[in-house]
Amino acid sequence: MKNLSEMTVEELVVELADATVANKEARAALLAVEDALLEKAPLPPGCTENDELLEGVAKEQAAGYNVEYHYKITRSIEPRKFELARDNLDPRVLVEAIKMKPSINLRFYRSLEDSDLDSYTLLSSALKVKQAKTAITLTRDI
Repeated sequence: MKNLSEMTVEELVVELADATVANKEARAALLAVEDALLEKAPLPPGCTENDELLEGVAKEQAAGYNVEYHYKITRSIEPRKFELARDNLDPRVLVEAIKMKPSINLRFYRSLEDSDLDSYTLLSSALKVKQAKTAITLTRDI
């Protein structure tokens, strides 16, 4: 393979398509091995096979490696249930247990540029904006 910077767009697209297939195959193989390994993994301390949810770190050594299994549980707020519970919780509990993360309603934010420039400008000064990774999608014409 020649240097990528010397390739034409056509050659680069073919390379990307090939690499994408190889990546998908490698990812599938990785996930299969992880699943097989997790079937044999030790449980985290304090957990039993009867536990529906597992949380904690289990460690073992194998083939010269230190292996750590990080069992995780995700927790999210159910908005309607939270609204009902919020009024009955101590405000201190709300402040300490629940972290509210601001998010941007992008459609409304963009509309402010035309409808309320002062608010748009003030809000813009409070935003950290940075370039995200550009996505490339390949579809084959057949």
